[in-house]
Amino acid sequence: MSTNSDAQAILPSDWISQAEAANLRGVSRQAISKLVRKGRLRSIVIGGRAFVSRPVACSWPPQIRSREMTEIQKIKHLLSLCSPAQRQEVFRYLRKEFPIHSLEVELNTDAEIILEAIHRSSGLTLRMMRGVIAEAAFEIKIVERLQGWSNIIPPGDLSYDFLLDDGRGAVRVQVKLQRSVEHRPHEGE
Repeated sequence: MSTNSDAQAILPSDWISQAEAANLRGVSRQAISKLVRKGRLRSIVIGGRAFVSRPVACSWPPQIRSREMTEIQKIKHLLSLCSPAQRQEVFRYLRKEFPIHSLEVELNTDAEIILEAIHRSSGLTLRMMRGVIAEAAFEIKIVERLQGWSNIIPPGDLSYDFLLDDGRGAVRVQVKLQRSVEHRPHEGE
């Protein structure tokens, strides 16, 4: 069966046998075959012989032999062999012990319930949440990763969200969201 459904040219150098992939990964051929069956490793069949994607097989770090693996590496390896449903079951099991965010403890409820409450809220609440999320995303994804800059924003309700300084001068940043255009019915609708 071929899992390569694109109409791209097939370059022979991009495909290797399952045995070669197993050797590259340091796992059994059966482990590679299982990944192919689960759809986690791209494959094609040419002349009745199955080949797997060399770039994908090479992008994974080689596996350490089982006796040389740490306990965490063994668990991760076992999880990689699980089906999505099995991994979901493990996630639910671990989820009981580990909160995703401290807000779960503060509000004494699960993140899923918090998210469902936000989902059910009015348009005004959702717009407010989008703004707060945009500010948090900007801080986590941009501000915290800036080299040579620090956020020196003073406390209080200011007209800007961040005051960034690189030692040569400060820059004020206000995070804004673009409003989406809502569908308005045409005459006669």
